[in-house]
Amino acid sequence: MVTQMNALALTKINKKIFYVFFSVSLCASIIFGTAIYLIVKRSYKIHKPAFSEVSQGSATGLGISGRPSNFIQPFVAISPNGNPYIAWTELNRNGLHIVYWDGTIWHQIGTESLTISNNNSPQKVSRHPVFAFTNDGLLYLAWDQANSIHIAKWDGHGWHEVGDGSIYGNGITSSGDVAQYPSLATSADGSVYLAWQHYVANKPQISVKRWDSDNWDYVLNPYSKEEVFNKSHAMFIPKIAINSEGTLYLLWTEGSSYLQSYHVAQWNGVDWTDIEHGTKNTVIGYTKNPFDITWEYDGYVFYMENLPSFSVAPNNDLYIAWPDDLTTIAVRHLPFGYTNWTMLDYKATFDTPPDPVIITGPDNMAYLVWQGKIGFEFGVYALYWNGSSWQEVIKGSGHASGIGKSGSLLNFNPAGAVAPDNTIYIAWEVGSFNQRYIYIRHKQP
Repeated sequence: MVTQMNALALTKINKKIFYVFFSVSLCASIIFGTAIYLIVKRSYKIHKPAFSEVSQGSATGLGISGRPSNFIQPFVAISPNGNPYIAWTELNRNGLHIVYWDGTIWHQIGTESLTISNNNSPQKVSRHPVFAFTNDGLLYLAWDQANSIHIAKWDGHGWHEVGDGSIYGNGITSSGDVAQYPSLATSADGSVYLAWQHYVANKPQISVKRWDSDNWDYVLNPYSKEEVFNKSHAMFIPKIAINSEGTLYLLWTEGSSYLQSYHVAQWNGVDWTDIEHGTKNTVIGYTKNPFDITWEYDGYVFYMENLPSFSVAPNNDLYIAWPDDLTTIAVRHLPFGYTNWTMLDYKATFDTPPDPVIITGPDNMAYLVWQGKIGFEFGVYALYWNGSSWQEVIKGSGHASGIGKSGSLLNFNPAGAVAPDNTIYIAWEVGSFNQRYIYIRHKQP
């Protein structure tokens, strides 16, 4: 009897011990599992793909511009060693700034500001900076100022003229008519090509010059003192690019306040010819009502500063983007070796005119970036082409404020580039009409 009672007691004790052990083990497992989940979740949150600041404060507060002023017109490019460079205009001081990111800090190129004039007149402001690198790392910077086109070269120690008078005076353009909107491209042999919009008899035309390390000559007629691409139409905001085979392309806009058309030509060594049919007159697209989608007016046509946008992918495919209306960003794609453009239009509802930028990466991926207003948000937006449709680069990058600054602050003039490791860099202006800062974000692979 006693033995049976002891056995029962031991059984109850063993059950209690089992239940206690089971409960403790279960609790420990839950706690441990929860901890692992939170660690994994936190790690994913930290490392998941996102458009994050390049450095602390690069897309908050005063941005990389660093102080209150009126900073506008950012331009982004990637150096041969993969570092992002960004240039912008400072209206208050009439100067240009250019910095680069070495992976740890931002470095100024030269002095704080490459100031071309101390005159506070708006006509003396250095605007529309663009730059390009040669294969050996030389940096060329072009801009317009005082109705003329200027260019300088950075050799690692200082800014130098590219030909006599390229920085001061009339730059590389003649006196008199207004010259604006430079575009730069460099070739594998070290040649530098510079295009711009130049008024002739009050009509905007396009000029293209080449620097051969000794002289600036017009591409079409090296012996001309003044040359424009075509005198029969008003032509605006040229964009030039060179593919890996050395082919030089020129994109431009023609039109009036009622119709804008977009054209691309390539240089064959003798003349500018259309890619598709061998003429200069084939139109690749239109904006049929520019009043609905454009902002600035120069006497001939309203337009936006990114209009149109042009990119050559590493595989030599061509991409062009422009705002068609408040429901469509028109995108055209020409695969290398083909002569027919394909439509990759992006359809949406835009509350304000989109200002698109098309960029391509080393994996030949095309990215569409634009600024505008969707609903109650002013934002900067980013999509990529997956081969059949436009998709958000990250969740949320195509709606609300996108990757931009939400709230009442406006977002202007996006610019972007893709590094060799497929990191995407996007910069833009944030602020009001009389005080703006430069923001930049990136998305790592």
